[in-house]
Amino acid sequence: MLSDRLDAFLALPAVDTITATVTLPRIGQEITVRAMTEAAFQEIRREAREAERRHRTDTTNILVVEGQCVDPDFSNTEFLKKAGYALGRDFISAKLLPGEIATIADKVIEISGFNRKEDDEEAKNS
Repeated sequence: MLSDRLDAFLALPAVDTITATVTLPRIGQEITVRAMTEAAFQEIRREAREAERRHRTDTTNILVVEGQCVDPDFSNTEFLKKAGYALGRDFISAKLLPGEIATIADKVIEISGFNRKEDDEEAKNS
């Protein structure tokens, strides 16, 4: 017989099925995002480090938005072709304000188990 703790873990949903919505006031439409899997998190970190070495800019939030938006899907090739962009990150950079990108990325980070507000408060109080 499994313990209650193990049962609680077994009952958890798959990470890639955890979603949330965020609404950007300028657009007035809900954007659906999904939580990052460990593999997606590591891939975003790797790509962001490479981009930072090449361009000396932080692209982490753009990569999070590109990879974790479900609706709209900024990696959908038909959508990108219609919009005139080869990559979702190019579309995101051209069409969304930096604060909007950060708002979407923050929602992904939140549902992925990172709690920035508590972490920031703990750092301030240390």
